[in-house]
This record gives sequence, C-alpha cells and structure tokens, in this order.
Amino acid sequence: MNIFVVTGTHFSVPTTITSYHAAAYEADVAAAELVNLLRVDIDPETLPPVDVSGWQLGLVEAQRRRLEAHGIELADLEPETLAVQAGFDVRVDRAEVQGLSPLMVDDRELSTVRAALRNYQRATPDAYILSIATNDDRHEPMTMVEIDYLCERLNSDPSVAQETNVIVEVQGGMVQDIVADRPIKLWVVDYDVESADPDDLVMFAGADGDPVPATVNGWTVDSIRIDPDRIARFDEALGAGD
Repeated sequence: MNIFVVTGTHFSVPTTITSYHAAAYEADVAAAELVNLLRVDIDPETLPPVDVSGWQLGLVEAQRRRLEAHGIELADLEPETLAVQAGFDVRVDRAEVQGLSPLMVDDRELSTVRAALRNYQRATPDAYILSIATNDDRHEPMTMVEIDYLCERLNSDPSVAQETNVIVEVQGGMVQDIVADRPIKLWVVDYDVESADPDDLVMFAGADGDPVPATVNGWTVDSIRIDPDRIARFDEALGAGD
C-alpha cells in the first residue's frame, strides 16, 4: 500500500524525525506541526503558526529568515539550496510499504467494520446502502458468501491492525533503532532535566501520578522504520525460545 512519509530536520538537533501516514492530509498536518515548531524556535513573534495548506510557504519563510539572521545573501541562493544552507527541512514523500493493510484500522474500528458487514448480511439494504456497496453502480455488490469470506479474512489477516508491535533496540544505554509493523507516532518524555532549558520544561505525570518537570521531544528519534517482516522474525525468535 502507499503511505506518506513526513521527514523533518532541525537546525539545533542532529537527528531526524520521521512519521508515517495513510492519507495525504494527515501527512500535511504532521508537516505543518513540524514547520510551526521550527518557526517558534527561530522567532515566535514574527513567525506565527501557519495552517495546514500553508506549511510549504511557511517552511521557506522560516529558512529565509534564519539565513538572513546569519547575514547570508539570499539573492545568490537557488531555491533548492535553501534547506541545505538553513540547516533544516521538512518533506512529504510517498512510499510503498509491503505487508500493511490499506484499511489502517485499530481494534475498535475493525470491530465496527465487522459489525457493519454482519448487519449488511442480515438486513435488506436500501437504495442508499446499495449505492455505497456498489460505488454508485460501478460494480456488483458482494454476495453473502463473499462477505463471509471477507469477515474470515479480517479475523485472520495479520496485516489488519490487531495491535501495534514496536521494537526499541538499545545498546550502550542509547536507543539505536525503533521498528514498528505499522505507522505510529512516538514522543520521548525525559525526566532527566538537570541540563534542560527551563523554558522547554512541561509538567508531566510521573510514575506515582504526581506532576513532575520533563522535556517532551519529537525530534530525538532518528527514524521509526516500518518493517512487518522484522517484527515477524522477532515473534518467531520469541516462540523458539531464542
């Protein structure tokens, strides 16, 4: 299936944040959030937040503003070199990922899909429901037997989102890699705030439920790789006691 990959780099952080989205609009929302984080860090007073439709122009404006602050002559720069010279960028790319269901549903949504299919089998659909089932007469509606097979496939197909599996690989006390079998959004909450900027602290519930200061950062993950095959090999290793 095709997904949309949002990649962002920050001028003051040497890592990259990557997120994965099933729809183009969701990717644009994520890109706008990253651009607005950058704009705040450059100049929150003169670079207000941009909306979803304006994230690309907002990104270019932020890049140009940072270059101007460093005395770089913009007239000599080609548009495609702005990101390199400014030291940050936000991109939305389309990618094809094998092993994921185009349904992209969680457990609750999948249960509703199953219930709707079974209800469709039990009742005589009216004209409106039939128009949905046939995509306005572009194809024949599914038979009851075909719906039975579809429900069985939804129950057993591992590519339908039964649960999200994530592997966090740690070496030397540092996170080296994060692998998931479907798109996820991950934030790092760090309670070690001795060297943190006080302006970056948020109050977050600790282990005992009481609020404590922490930093919350979405830029600290190099990449969250979508690799269902690696998750499957991990499950096999656990099952074999390896």
